[in-house]
Amino acid sequence: DKRLRDLMMMMILVKQTEECDMMLYMVKTDMLMLVAEIKVSDKTDDNVDKLACSADVVKSRQVDQNVVHASI
Repeated sequence: DKRLRDLMMMMILVKQTEECDMMLYMVKTDMLMLVAEIKVSDKTDDNVDKLACSADVVKSRQVDQNVVHASI
């Protein structure tokens, strides 16, 4: 089931970001999943990182920072 696979992937991503002391901001549409890592420290950084997914749900992709607006 696609929804179950997507839920499992989100759980894996949240677990990985908790271990790295980062918050995860995710926007999902039918065609594209955009993942932005936001560092929790003295400054907020709107970095978009490549996503490597072992389940091959989403292929790695890098997006221009002008498209992403993330804040805490």
